[in-house]
Amino acid sequence: GWGTDALRMIRYADAVRFDRLAERGRNEPLRVTAETDDGDELEVFLKPSARPEVGIEGMANELFAACVAGHLQLPICEPVAVRMSPEWVASVQNEPLRHLLGRSCPVAFGSVAAGTGWRAWTDEDRLLGDRRPAALGIFAFDAFIENRDRIVSNPNLLIRGDGFRIIDH
Repeated sequence: GWGTDALRMIRYADAVRFDRLAERGRNEPLRVTAETDDGDELEVFLKPSARPEVGIEGMANELFAACVAGHLQLPICEPVAVRMSPEWVASVQNEPLRHLLGRSCPVAFGSVAAGTGWRAWTDEDRLLGDRRPAALGIFAFDAFIENRDRIVSNPNLLIRGDGFRIIDH
């Protein structure tokens, strides 16, 4: 994950295709394909500022939290600042969504999709073996940033084998 490597700069990318709404998420993130300034194509979960409970402050807080988590080498998905051009916004076929994007800041918070093989943490999962140190770090991080969203009914935690990815900080 992004947080397991040395510190990195936040990359910028341009939204190039609206794929669909995400299956989950209180603020209904979008699934978008974005192209970085280096030409990499990324699958991104996008949170535009006009969504309820997001706003400019919410996007800044999420970006800051992702940077702190990366610095602490916690297992997060890479944060990305996604530019939404007026032409891209106009290309979105869903009229209410296009209107929402038009009211949003032209740069949105994005998080690169974890990839294949990841699933949401469930009640049946346990903190055994190699999972314990990572879980303790995530717990301390959530306490530091006062994250009240990582709860039993909505863990915002992806799992694959003994690995984690924390999402939605």
